[in-house]
Amino acid sequence: MRRGSWAIGALILTVATGGSAAAQVAPPPGGVGIPGGPPTTRTFTLEAQALVEHDSNLARTSESQAAASNVTPTDTIYAPTVNMNFAMPVGRQAVFFNASESYLFHQTNTRLNSNRTNLTGGGSLAAGPCSAVLRGGYSRGRSEVLGPATAQIGGAIGATGGTLLPGTTNLESTILNIETTEDAGLSLSCARASGIGINGQLSQQWTSNSETLSGSGSYRSTTGSAGATYQRPAFGALTVGGVYARTIYGDQVNAGLVPRGFETTGAQVSFNRQLGGRIQAQLMIGYTHAHDLSPPPIPAGVTGDPFADFSGFTYSGGASFRVTSRFQAKASFQRSISPSLLSGSSYEVLTGYGLDFQYQLGTHISLDLKGDRQQSRSNGAPLVVTAQTLTESSVNDLSASVSYRFNRRLSAQLSGTHETRKADNVKFAYDNDRIALTLSSTLF
Repeated sequence: MRRGSWAIGALILTVATGGSAAAQVAPPPGGVGIPGGPPTTRTFTLEAQALVEHDSNLARTSESQAAASNVTPTDTIYAPTVNMNFAMPVGRQAVFFNASESYLFHQTNTRLNSNRTNLTGGGSLAAGPCSAVLRGGYSRGRSEVLGPATAQIGGAIGATGGTLLPGTTNLESTILNIETTEDAGLSLSCARASGIGINGQLSQQWTSNSETLSGSGSYRSTTGSAGATYQRPAFGALTVGGVYARTIYGDQVNAGLVPRGFETTGAQVSFNRQLGGRIQAQLMIGYTHAHDLSPPPIPAGVTGDPFADFSGFTYSGGASFRVTSRFQAKASFQRSISPSLLSGSSYEVLTGYGLDFQYQLGTHISLDLKGDRQQSRSNGAPLVVTAQTLTESSVNDLSASVSYRFNRRLSAQLSGTHETRKADNVKFAYDNDRIALTLSSTLF
């Protein structure tokens, strides 16, 4: 299941990366004040944006699947947005707050109209060589759940006398899903510009979904990590550490068909270095073990152990190369473990990589060409033999955009995206084309 790695928090960022206007909720733009880059100067910006996007396959499914539902695949979306970034340093300390609010109007599927909210705030403290960042966030918006709902006659799933009728897909309910996420985190580090330092992080995230029939309606994830860093200006930064994460699912309707949660443990090594003034590279390699908590009984007819533990390498990294003052190339890749909302699954292994080429044509025009591929493989299996769900998929998208800056306050961007998903369940395979125009004005 694609969890919106390139979705919108601020719509201008969505278009630039090829994400759709109806994609998963994402945090607001990074910028000043996000952990890892505490604010150093006082900042206040207020930006208004307007997006118009034509989407050839809003349902993100096959033609036959969309035809059987109450969803029209082709639609045009209008989305006004307001973004605000605020940061104020007080000596070596600082506070920051970022907000984004938008509303998505659908020309055809009007019942999909909904708002999208993203809030992030916190503060940073510093004393001697040590620093800490405390942050919290809130996001709410429509998010497609890529698992078909399961119909029931005679009561709720698992109720006495209830007859389970898998294979009945309620596509409209999964597209109408509203996801709400709250998170809080604390990061600590003690390090000088050269030498050995230590660092640690602790965070928790609460996620709930209005559509619960497809899998798990809500979950809580807790993550902690600690490590040691060695860094020098000419060498870069090398960090060795460990990480632990635990996810517990909440009010799933089909509680007897999914594990209670899962936990991961792992060790990782990361390296970050600036190579001259043109190249910057970062790499993280880890070995991760994932284990299901209280997996459900495996019924007859399901072969193998769909809830077997995962052990393997995880990684992430990227590099940017400024070829000339006008031309820049970027590459990124990742493999990670993520919570899953698919029926019969607790987590999924996500593998992805991408390329991005940017060219500045004069002082007003910029061009961007980007390609991404993401593969997803979920653990588990449909524990009702005739149930239909998605366990393996790959999404490829290619996008191009041209931006024109009229002056320092007003800009426009035109973009186009082609996206294809292949899946082990043909009902979830699709082709999608989008074209969008965004106007952006900086008010302050």
